[in-house]
Amino acid sequence: MSIIEFHDRPDKALFHLEHFIEGEYIKYNSNSGFVANEALRMTPQAFSHFTFDKSGHKLIVVDIQGVGDLYTDPQIHTAAGRDYGDGNLGIRGMALFFASHVCNRVCDWLGLTPFDMTAVEHNSLHSLRHENASTVVRAPGEACSPSPNSPPWLLQDSPTGRAQQPFSSSEDSSHCSLYREPLRQGSVEKEYTPEEVLGLIHLDVAQLQEAGRFGATDDAALLFHLDKAVSFGAPDALLTRAQMYLGLPHDCFARIHLDEDTEKGVDLMHKAAEKGVETAVLYMARAFDSGEGLGSHRERSWAEAFRYYEKAVQSAALSPDHEVGLLDAPYQLLARMADLLKQGGYGLELNASRAAELYNEAAELATVAMKGRLAARYFALAEECSAEE
Repeated sequence: MSIIEFHDRPDKALFHLEHFIEGEYIKYNSNSGFVANEALRMTPQAFSHFTFDKSGHKLIVVDIQGVGDLYTDPQIHTAAGRDYGDGNLGIRGMALFFASHVCNRVCDWLGLTPFDMTAVEHNSLHSLRHENASTVVRAPGEACSPSPNSPPWLLQDSPTGRAQQPFSSSEDSSHCSLYREPLRQGSVEKEYTPEEVLGLIHLDVAQLQEAGRFGATDDAALLFHLDKAVSFGAPDALLTRAQMYLGLPHDCFARIHLDEDTEKGVDLMHKAAEKGVETAVLYMARAFDSGEGLGSHRERSWAEAFRYYEKAVQSAALSPDHEVGLLDAPYQLLARMADLLKQGGYGLELNASRAAELYNEAAELATVAMKGRLAARYFALAEECSAEE
């Protein structure tokens, strides 16, 4: 490997040179699910799988090409979808690899963990793996979120010479997002556990099924991967499954309808809330607040409601441009927390002093939001609580 710098050019351009590789140059797989005839070699596909397992599911090396087992110009997908250029398709790229990967003798010899799929999916793999060898890249400035309205094999020409994936508009809310932004705690990106990564990959395969990536939608396979995602604790999978069991609207997998089961639904909603999924956090807050929608295993608890409201407010404070749950403004949540402390009950001790502080915080945020009358009401309630101390 060499680097050449052109001193005479104004920008002193740098060029990277690789040694010439003599022999037949073969592309063994791509960054979007293409797999060359495995009769050629088993090592390249096993190598990609090996990088996923041995990195703790943090990344996978794909786009394997070269002569024999001397590879060049690979692409890396990361669980967070960060770094390594526009060819890094994140979880989507990992899902496309495993949706077309059959473990071979090298995978078995290395002790690599097979990716779970249905028998029907496994039997249909060979007809899906040889679609397009082009490397897929994100459009400039876009996150890796292929549109469900534009199947991934419908590729546009790119000025880079690589295939360019069509991407969805952020205004299209008729489908769930096919790309999961990294889990965050405020402005700090949350580290994925290996199990969460597997869950997100299964969730993405389920979404690919819904989008028709593999032909006619296979509802059995869709539910199989959704349930796998739930078992591995993928936050959005927990939320979607909970919404299905509770009979609530759900953007993802809207075609799937299950028999309602409140107990299972609330259990999954609770797990999603503990992982910080805002819709789930607000559901649990309201359920513990009102005593409705808790099932038979949980009781009304204002202490728990307060904890979940506080969790939602903290999320909003750390992500100021994001509306909590897309329903409640932070000042409304603060005011409800103050209401609970002002009254006390259901396991929450009355605390007029703290209620006054929360009403004042709510009033200040309402003022910033140009809600003058509401702000005045909150200030008045704060004075009442202060007088009760």
